Amino acid sequence: MITTNGIYWVAKYSDFRIGPNIYTLYVSGYSGNATYDTLAYSNNQQFSTKDADNDDYPSVNCASLHEGGWWHDKCAESNLNGNFHKTDNKGIWRLLQPPATSEMKFRKKSLMPSKITSEGPGTL
Repeated sequence: MITTNGIYWVAKYSDFRIGPNIYTLYVSGYSGNATYDTLAYSNNQQFSTKDADNDDYPSVNCASLHEGGWWHDKCAESNLNGNFHKTDNKGIWRLLQPPATSEMKFRKKSLMPSKITSEGPGTL
């Protein structure tokens, strides 16, 4: 994420998976330059939207309250999909400056490292 005043924030995870059960998030192995890992709060959470309330807050739809679908627990520590609000608890509210741009990148991780032998890649 890059804020409007040019601050570049990166969060990298050694394990980032989306499960088949209502897009459950599994995340661990944080590294980056943010103050702390806000996505860890969303670990093991199902994805919530305004029309699919899958968060752990029984009386509130966090996706509606925070104006964006996310892996909400009892609402959010992070919400990359929300609108920026500096003065209330809606959207991306932990930032002092609004984001100019943000993106999530994924790379498929091999479960078994490939063996390279004299016969060629993947040969034992």
